[in-house]
Amino acid sequence: MRRPLLGLEGMNSFSLSLIADATLTVEPGRIYYLRYNELSEPTQAHPELDPEHPLTQGDLQLVTRDYAMQGQEIVSTRFLNSDLLAPNHAAVSIVESNEDVDYERRMALLEDERELEMERLEREGQYEPASWYWPFGGGPSVPLETDRKIEQLEQEYALLELERERREAEESDGWWFF
Repeated sequence: MRRPLLGLEGMNSFSLSLIADATLTVEPGRIYYLRYNELSEPTQAHPELDPEHPLTQGDLQLVTRDYAMQGQEIVSTRFLNSDLLAPNHAAVSIVESNEDVDYERRMALLEDERELEMERLEREGQYEPASWYWPFGGGPSVPLETDRKIEQLEQEYALLELERERREAEESDGWWFF
């Protein structure tokens, strides 16, 4: 997070330390939702934090996933432009980019898992090798669990892309640029 100080964008940690000075101990594999809002505070404090913790008060607060997702606040997060104090119009929501990267990462993990599942089935004798005259045959004799997971992930991503298209069409108000 970068917070400008009187239009000086490069202040980074100095200007940020004026807003929040707290330590957050994180654990691998967990996701944390930090909410920065100078206009309003969240309606509920994070249940895992002591009420006196710096991240339960002020402009920067740790919130639960449910709170972050309610009302699509995290999806519609944008930089509030202030040309006087913070002339920065480049900040945009990175949610779509994060969703794309997450999809690619999950797909790569599933493909690796599929290879391991195929090796396991071959060891267990549930794999039919291709015949010498038809190289396109062969394969597992039982349905793969990872194929089901891959198909489900592809369907979820397709729905996500449809929602993006719907949102984009809604934002454009139906006007075409040509």
